[in-house]
Amino acid sequence: MGLQDHIDIYAAEQVDRRKMLIRRYRHLRKLQGRLVGSNYDIANRCNLMCEGCLYFSGGEYENFDDNADTESWSNFFQEQRERGVNFAYIAGAEPSLEPERIAAAAKHIPNGVIFTNGIKRIDPSINYRIHISVWGDKNNVAKYRGADTTTKAVRNYSGDPRAVMVMTISAQNIEQIPNVAAQCADYSLPLTFSYFSSTVDYSKRLRGEKHSDAYIFSSTPDNNLQMTPESFKAARKQIEAARAAYPGTILYALDYDDWISQDTPLYDLDENGIAINCGNRLTNHFQHFNVERNRHQGKCCSPNVDCSDCKAYAMGTASYLARQYDFKNMEVFEKWQKVMETWMRLYMPIETVRKMDFPT
Repeated sequence: MGLQDHIDIYAAEQVDRRKMLIRRYRHLRKLQGRLVGSNYDIANRCNLMCEGCLYFSGGEYENFDDNADTESWSNFFQEQRERGVNFAYIAGAEPSLEPERIAAAAKHIPNGVIFTNGIKRIDPSINYRIHISVWGDKNNVAKYRGADTTTKAVRNYSGDPRAVMVMTISAQNIEQIPNVAAQCADYSLPLTFSYFSSTVDYSKRLRGEKHSDAYIFSSTPDNNLQMTPESFKAARKQIEAARAAYPGTILYALDYDDWISQDTPLYDLDENGIAINCGNRLTNHFQHFNVERNRHQGKCCSPNVDCSDCKAYAMGTASYLARQYDFKNMEVFEKWQKVMETWMRLYMPIETVRKMDFPT
């Protein structure tokens, strides 16, 4: 077989590979459908006090009136459905403390995801995906959250198909990744990862500036949770080791990790330090509502986050998928598709996830 024969075979293989990627892309898009999402903070209270909390920062929460009855919330979510919303991002402070409001959202908006600490189990009748934050293994998590919340959460949601454990990796818990992965595997729960992101006040604290955040207990400029280039590299080694040890447990795209952990800045910032190219910015369609059910005018669903240090998985994944949308480059297209598939397995209804397998 001559050189030209090898070239022809390679070219044919590349054509087949592109056709396969296009077929799979169309399959995923069909399953996903048209999503119109918005973010809702439904609780102004929490059962934990976590170092560097994204919600209890800036002091705005202190002025919220959170006394509306369930009927008011139900009417609000009905209005949201009539606005076209078909996917709800439910957060808070801690949304599991308001089960009637969760039920009101699920009654009117068919699909969604709830971001919770897992201490209180959400009613099995709620068909939303449930993302449970994990800040460390059972021996160390109390340092950041006041109690062994990890063990409580995995027991509450063991084997629950709605649930995904989301470990927030910080500079101080990297060595705990294998233990968290093992605990999730023991309880038949998938595990994905996010990186610690500073609030505006947290960054001020580290710079020695005046701040108004009471949820910073121990962090100092020399000993804190912020990731560095070295800690990103160390985290990647632990993630890869966890994937090798528990392949059926880890649900995380390494191509996304390559992007989110890069040394260069992720976002272009305006004069106020707000990211202008974040894929999770508020729009006329994607809106953020506070616990008073008023539209928030902030930059994104986490208005207290410091955009210059934001590595959070919800905002990061949205930005990756929005910016890496280059299907003319097959290598980029294939990576994008892997990240898109991971996003769907994390967020889409479990009935949809079960239909995602596609013959290659």
